[in-house]
Amino acid sequence: MLDEMILAFNKSKSTPNELSGSETELFDSLTIQLPEKFNQLSEESIKERYAFEPRPAIVYAQNNGNVNFGFCYLEKRDIALPIYLSKVMDSIKAVFPNTLIYGEDTIVPDHEGCAICYFDFRSSSLEGPIYNIIYLASNGRNTLMGSFNCPFEEYMDWKDTALSVIRTIVFQ
Repeated sequence: MLDEMILAFNKSKSTPNELSGSETELFDSLTIQLPEKFNQLSEESIKERYAFEPRPAIVYAQNNGNVNFGFCYLEKRDIALPIYLSKVMDSIKAVFPNTLIYGEDTIVPDHEGCAICYFDFRSSSLEGPIYNIIYLASNGRNTLMGSFNCPFEEYMDWKDTALSVIRTIVFQ
Protein backbone atom coordinates (compact mmCIF):
# COMPACT_ATOMS: atom_id res chain seq x y z
CA MET A 1 0.00 0.00 0.00
CA LEU A 2 1.49 3.34 -1.04
CA ASP A 3 0.37 5.11 2.15
CA GLU A 4 2.23 2.55 4.29
CA MET A 5 5.38 3.00 2.22
CA ILE A 6 5.23 6.77 2.64
CA LEU A 7 4.67 6.53 6.38
CA ALA A 8 7.37 3.87 6.78
CA PHE A 9 9.82 6.16 5.01
CA ASN A 10 8.90 9.03 7.36
CA LYS A 11 8.89 6.90 10.49
CA SER A 12 11.80 4.60 10.99
CA LYS A 13 10.48 2.85 14.07
CA SER A 14 6.89 1.98 14.91
CA THR A 15 6.04 1.30 18.54
CA PRO A 16 3.22 -1.22 18.93
CA ASN A 17 0.52 -0.42 21.47
CA GLU A 18 -0.02 -2.91 24.26
CA LEU A 19 -3.33 -4.69 24.54
CA SER A 20 -3.17 -5.03 28.30
CA GLY A 21 -6.44 -3.44 29.39
CA SER A 22 -9.35 -5.15 31.05
CA GLU A 23 -12.48 -6.72 29.65
CA THR A 24 -15.25 -4.22 29.02
CA GLU A 25 -18.91 -5.20 28.84
CA LEU A 26 -20.98 -3.66 26.04
CA PHE A 27 -24.77 -3.67 25.66
CA ASP A 28 -25.17 -6.41 28.31
CA SER A 29 -24.48 -8.95 25.58
CA LEU A 30 -20.75 -8.99 24.83
CA THR A 31 -17.30 -8.20 26.12
CA ILE A 32 -14.21 -6.77 24.46
CA GLN A 33 -10.70 -6.12 25.74
CA LEU A 34 -9.64 -2.51 25.22
CA PRO A 35 -6.14 -1.11 25.68
CA GLU A 36 -5.26 0.64 28.94
CA LYS A 37 -5.98 4.36 29.30
CA PHE A 38 -9.17 4.25 27.21
CA ASN A 39 -12.17 5.89 28.85
CA GLN A 40 -15.82 5.93 27.90
CA LEU A 41 -16.96 9.24 26.44
CA SER A 42 -20.09 10.97 27.68
CA GLU A 43 -23.11 11.30 25.40
CA GLU A 44 -22.30 15.01 24.98
CA SER A 45 -18.70 14.23 23.96
CA ILE A 46 -19.93 11.67 21.42
CA LYS A 47 -22.25 14.28 19.87
CA GLU A 48 -19.39 16.78 19.64
CA ARG A 49 -16.97 14.25 18.15
CA TYR A 50 -19.41 12.63 15.69
CA ALA A 51 -21.33 15.41 13.96
CA PHE A 52 -23.37 13.10 11.71
CA GLU A 53 -25.98 10.46 12.47
CA PRO A 54 -25.84 7.61 13.07
CA ARG A 55 -23.35 8.03 15.89
CA PRO A 56 -21.87 5.17 17.86
CA ALA A 57 -23.87 4.52 21.02
CA ILE A 58 -20.71 3.86 23.03
CA VAL A 59 -17.25 5.33 22.40
CA TYR A 60 -14.02 4.65 24.25
CA ALA A 61 -11.18 7.09 23.58
CA GLN A 62 -7.53 7.35 24.51
CA ASN A 63 -6.77 10.08 27.03
CA ASN A 64 -5.99 12.67 24.34
CA GLY A 65 -9.13 11.70 22.38
CA ASN A 66 -7.30 11.08 19.08
CA VAL A 67 -7.79 7.30 19.06
CA ASN A 68 -11.31 5.91 19.37
CA PHE A 69 -13.26 2.66 19.43
CA GLY A 70 -17.00 3.08 18.77
CA PHE A 71 -19.82 0.56 19.13
CA CYS A 72 -23.42 0.22 17.92
CA TYR A 73 -25.76 -2.65 18.63
CA LEU A 74 -27.76 -3.48 15.49
CA GLU A 75 -31.39 -4.51 15.55
CA LYS A 76 -30.79 -6.88 12.64
CA ARG A 77 -29.82 -10.14 14.21
CA ASP A 78 -29.03 -12.77 11.60
CA ILE A 79 -27.48 -10.84 8.71
CA ALA A 80 -25.06 -11.78 5.98
CA LEU A 81 -22.05 -9.87 7.29
CA PRO A 82 -20.11 -9.45 4.01
CA ILE A 83 -23.21 -8.17 2.16
CA TYR A 84 -24.19 -5.77 4.93
CA LEU A 85 -20.60 -4.55 5.28
CA SER A 86 -20.42 -3.99 1.51
CA LYS A 87 -23.53 -1.80 1.74
CA VAL A 88 -21.92 0.23 4.54
CA MET A 89 -18.79 0.64 2.41
CA ASP A 90 -20.83 1.75 -0.61
CA SER A 91 -22.70 4.28 1.54
CA ILE A 92 -19.47 5.78 2.85
CA LYS A 93 -18.04 6.07 -0.69
CA ALA A 94 -21.29 7.68 -1.93
CA VAL A 95 -21.39 10.30 0.83
CA PHE A 96 -17.62 10.88 0.99
CA PRO A 97 -16.23 10.25 -2.53
CA ASN A 98 -12.66 11.17 -1.52
CA THR A 99 -12.52 8.23 0.88
CA LEU A 100 -9.77 5.76 0.02
CA ILE A 101 -10.85 2.18 0.76
CA TYR A 102 -7.88 -0.11 1.39
CA GLY A 103 -9.60 -3.46 1.55
CA GLU A 104 -11.94 -5.81 3.32
CA ASP A 105 -11.26 -9.04 5.15
CA THR A 106 -12.47 -11.41 7.83
CA ILE A 107 -10.98 -11.78 11.29
CA VAL A 108 -10.57 -15.04 13.13
CA PRO A 109 -11.74 -14.20 16.66
CA ASP A 110 -10.00 -15.42 19.79
CA HIS A 111 -13.21 -17.22 20.81
CA GLU A 112 -15.47 -19.53 18.80
CA GLY A 113 -19.06 -18.68 17.98
CA CYS A 114 -18.42 -15.30 16.44
CA ALA A 115 -17.96 -14.13 12.83
CA ILE A 116 -16.19 -10.84 12.11
CA CYS A 117 -15.78 -8.92 8.82
CA TYR A 118 -14.13 -5.52 8.40
CA PHE A 119 -12.87 -2.95 5.94
CA ASP A 120 -10.36 -0.19 6.46
CA PHE A 121 -10.07 3.20 4.82
CA ARG A 122 -8.64 6.70 4.95
CA SER A 123 -11.01 9.62 5.29
CA SER A 124 -10.60 13.37 5.71
CA SER A 125 -11.49 15.69 8.56
CA LEU A 126 -10.80 19.28 9.51
CA GLU A 127 -7.85 18.04 11.59
CA GLY A 128 -6.38 16.05 8.70
CA PRO A 129 -6.56 12.52 7.31
CA ILE A 130 -7.97 9.77 9.52
CA TYR A 131 -7.44 6.00 9.42
CA ASN A 132 -10.62 3.99 10.04
CA ILE A 133 -11.73 0.40 10.49
CA ILE A 134 -15.41 -0.50 10.40
CA TYR A 135 -16.42 -4.02 11.31
CA LEU A 136 -19.40 -6.24 11.95
CA ALA A 137 -19.36 -9.05 14.50
CA SER A 138 -22.17 -11.54 14.95
CA ASN A 139 -22.94 -14.76 16.75
CA GLY A 140 -26.06 -15.39 14.62
CA ARG A 141 -28.35 -13.88 17.27
CA ASN A 142 -26.69 -10.54 18.03
CA THR A 143 -24.78 -8.15 15.78
CA LEU A 144 -22.29 -5.46 16.73
CA MET A 145 -21.11 -2.72 14.38
CA GLY A 146 -17.82 -1.30 15.56
CA SER A 147 -15.42 1.34 14.42
CA PHE A 148 -11.86 2.33 15.12
CA ASN A 149 -10.17 5.57 14.09
CA CYS A 150 -6.93 7.39 14.68
CA PRO A 151 -4.91 10.13 12.99
CA PHE A 152 -3.55 8.76 9.74
CA GLU A 153 0.02 9.46 10.81
CA GLU A 154 -0.44 6.99 13.67
CA TYR A 155 -2.17 4.16 11.84
CA MET A 156 0.93 2.01 11.50
CA ASP A 157 1.23 2.17 15.28
CA TRP A 158 -2.42 1.29 15.85
CA LYS A 159 -3.70 -1.00 13.08
CA ASP A 160 -2.45 -4.29 14.56
CA THR A 161 -3.62 -3.30 18.04
CA ALA A 162 -7.07 -2.36 16.72
CA LEU A 163 -7.42 -5.71 14.94
CA SER A 164 -6.25 -7.47 18.13
CA VAL A 165 -8.95 -5.63 20.10
CA ILE A 166 -11.59 -6.68 17.60
CA ARG A 167 -10.47 -10.32 17.91
CA THR A 168 -11.31 -10.26 21.63
CA ILE A 169 -15.07 -9.84 21.12
CA VAL A 170 -17.02 -12.46 23.07
CA PHE A 171 -20.80 -12.68 22.86
CA GLN A 172 -22.45 -13.82 26.07
